[in-house]
Amino acid sequence: MTERRRRKRKKIKSLEEIKIGKDFGQHSGSEEVGEGREGGSPERTRRGRKKRLRGQIHILANFSNTIATLTDLKGNVLRWASGGSSGFKNTKKKTPIAARAVVRKLIGEARTMFNITEVQVTVAGAGWGRTYAVWALAKSRVRISRIKCTNSIPYNGCRPRKRRKLRRRTKRKAPATGPFRPLRNNLCKLFLKRGGILKRFLINKQRRRARRRQHS
Repeated sequence: MTERRRRKRKKIKSLEEIKIGKDFGQHSGSEEVGEGREGGSPERTRRGRKKRLRGQIHILANFSNTIATLTDLKGNVLRWASGGSSGFKNTKKKTPIAARAVVRKLIGEARTMFNITEVQVTVAGAGWGRTYAVWALAKSRVRISRIKCTNSIPYNGCRPRKRRKLRRRTKRKAPATGPFRPLRNNLCKLFLKRGGILKRFLINKQRRRARRRQHS
């Protein structure tokens, strides 16, 4: 035997002695694995199970779209979804149905890809899909540990923008024709609004004129 082989054998023997000294009073390595399966050793169960992770979902509900972002507890972005990525276009992106679809898509990806079962929710904005997105989260199988609103509320802060002034379009009145043509005077209109006495008088006057024309 060469010196190289002898050294290898010495190393193997020394390793076995160390192992026996550590595991004194236990069975050998081959029997230990079998016992671990029957008794359910913690190493085997830990390797078999998937870790239950926690995450954060940030919902931004604008008046034009709903955007949801999935992050870990440190704030690193994992996945995101919006009304456009869920298959909605133009003005349909701001609807409550789009908000539900966005949240369902994000939760599905969180469960399948990252095995996230517990979520902290932060909501921002005042769009249509705000409440519907939170309802969709509540109906899902994901556990919600916290819901937080991050909308900033001013306590007599900056002066708001002035109100937009829009001109009202009024329809032009058609010119008066027929027996009421002389009633275009403002004074006559004022009397007509307050009472019907002058109106009756003028109508009767017009009727008399019409009868005279017929007889003549």
